[in-house]
Amino acid sequence: MKEEKNRIPCICTLPLLPPVGQIYLEKVVAPVITSFIGNKTKTKYIVALNLLGPRMFNKNVIEKEFLVQKYLNALTDLKVEADIIWRDDKVNGLLITKFITKLVSLGHITSSIKEIERCDCGIVEMLYGVSDEKSNRSLFEARADGRFCQVCKGKVKKHKEEVLLFKLPEVSKDIKAHPRFFEKELKQMALKYSGKHFLISKNRKTAIRFVFNGKEYGLDVDFVWQLYLVDLYEKGFLPQVVVASSHNLMPYLFVLSLYKILIGRKILFVVHPLFFSDKHQRLLGERFALSKLISKFGAKSIRVWLASNINWNRKSSSLNIRELSLLSKMDYRIHSSENNFATFESAISSINGQDLKKSLSLARRKKGDYYDINFSGVV
Repeated sequence: MKEEKNRIPCICTLPLLPPVGQIYLEKVVAPVITSFIGNKTKTKYIVALNLLGPRMFNKNVIEKEFLVQKYLNALTDLKVEADIIWRDDKVNGLLITKFITKLVSLGHITSSIKEIERCDCGIVEMLYGVSDEKSNRSLFEARADGRFCQVCKGKVKKHKEEVLLFKLPEVSKDIKAHPRFFEKELKQMALKYSGKHFLISKNRKTAIRFVFNGKEYGLDVDFVWQLYLVDLYEKGFLPQVVVASSHNLMPYLFVLSLYKILIGRKILFVVHPLFFSDKHQRLLGERFALSKLISKFGAKSIRVWLASNINWNRKSSSLNIRELSLLSKMDYRIHSSENNFATFESAISSINGQDLKKSLSLARRKKGDYYDINFSGVV
């Protein structure tokens, strides 16, 4: 294995699921912000993809590759030119077995007979008693006569069987996040779930199988991709920053835990604001179709629009599409001068929407005069 000094530092998104239909602005925010930080620090950045889940696993190869390429083309159109595309469906199965075997030997993965709640298609499959967890509630519909899967509509039934469990270690002291108020929230979550067991095997057919004590289990594909930093490290990279939204706090805890257990390293988690429309709606629908926005306003304007609406002191930001229209009319005056940042923290802090908006306002007041707005790393 390479020494630390010979490894390639990198910044990563959490693994993303390419959209099946239209690609909306909401689906590209994390890669765009990752590209800002990578450009500002001259660090390689990686867009990671989650393709082993049921929505992609059941598609034929041609259809899956079409959706992947469509998403990557959309990112390229938005000037997100990742150095590496990591895919969970391309990970060597023997490597996953190696990682899992080590977790077993360290006592972090065990088998046990447990009561399981599961629907007919297996999309809903969880330990009995955890259905009230926020991450599980979106999987089923609760009715007076029971819980029913949102996908197959079948009733969620109780079973008793042998399963694989992962015990979440105590990692509160290893958490480092930006903004800092998320660090506090993550540490509280880490303390809450420390020592608890999580189901990591599935009864349904999954892409990765693992044999434990003579029995074969299907591994939860989410647990597989949560090993992605370990896989990147194995391939000679040195992951240092992960970028995602506040919807991904629990997955981050798993990613950090596995990276800490198997590699002994920490990772900075950059939690970007959730973007909403000026009507506080998600950035979905024809109004936020990415191809139409790029065609009408241009990639540079969209990148500046997102950057100038980032407020690290808030958990969400409101986007006014009229701002985007104004930016597109003055984008010829927006430039990027060379301005490299020595640390990730300084680079992230420089993506300050309030300061960027002041620069844009000053440029508008100067009207026809040339004014170099320093959007280093953004455009």
